[in-house]
Amino acid sequence: MKKSIWLQSFILVLLLAAPAAAQEKINLAYISPAAEANAAFWIGKEAGLYKKHGLDVNLIFIDGSPRSIQALLAGELQIIHTTGVAEANAKLSGGDVVLFMGLSVVLPYYLVTSPDVQKVQDLKGKVGANHIPATSADLATRMGLRSLGLDPDKDVILRSVGGTNLRMAALRQGIAQFTLVSEGDKVASEKAGFKVLVDFAQKGIPFQHTAVASSSKFLKEKRETAMRFARGIVESIYFFKTRKPETISIIKKYTRTDNMEALEAAYLWQKQYLPEVPYPSIDGMKLILAEVARKRPEAAKAEVSQFVDMSIVKSLEDSGFIKEIFHRPN
Repeated sequence: MKKSIWLQSFILVLLLAAPAAAQEKINLAYISPAAEANAAFWIGKEAGLYKKHGLDVNLIFIDGSPRSIQALLAGELQIIHTTGVAEANAKLSGGDVVLFMGLSVVLPYYLVTSPDVQKVQDLKGKVGANHIPATSADLATRMGLRSLGLDPDKDVILRSVGGTNLRMAALRQGIAQFTLVSEGDKVASEKAGFKVLVDFAQKGIPFQHTAVASSSKFLKEKRETAMRFARGIVESIYFFKTRKPETISIIKKYTRTDNMEALEAAYLWQKQYLPEVPYPSIDGMKLILAEVARKRPEAAKAEVSQFVDMSIVKSLEDSGFIKEIFHRPN
């Protein structure tokens, strides 16, 4: 009798432990504290959506795409948040990194200017505060100016300053007359008296900004793991779009801000532009490679298919998973 009770207890322990044992551990890096770039990654963790799909995700903040890609190539990370620009440069240098999801696929910036700049043509001869060369913001600035009919190398003077805070400081000090900011900094820019001259996202310029990447080796050998992660991200996108209070609460936790005006703006921006079917942007990568080719001629000969893996999202779409998620009752 005692043996039977012991055996039943042992089996119960095994059954209770089974879900935890089934959780596969992976390391995921996000590269920015900006809400409009990272909410889907944070939601997957906080809402238990990675766990729902059998993953124990260790969410790590690494400042900037180059560092996250280096950690991926070193085998310290399995999946990373990156940008198309960083991935293109790494791939062209021989790195095994591939985009398999796209979470922001239009040029996601605003062109902010000093009050005396009233129209695009007023930018000629003006100084622009730019990020450091080869960053996503650097290429976005150049591509954005070209879309306005301006040559970034001849019509304006671009000075490498650094991150958004440094670029805005350059405007406040009168060192520069324009720069690019994301949605999270737009509100503060306007309050500081600067003018939003152009909303590039509204122009719909293809640009692979926020993306999910891994190595081709991982996507081949651990395809089911990548599929489970992608399912978690799709459910995170649905959560974002349908559960605003909980989403803003999660964003507040990670951004450590109580500025509800900025949080609301970031939420509304991403709700509009976060895709339900998150393919990497082929057109966005083509434009990025064309811009990169101005400094790296080998980019002009590269095939876009080398930089993206569309099969993960396609499998979710073909299986009906995405449709099922977005057409279920809230």
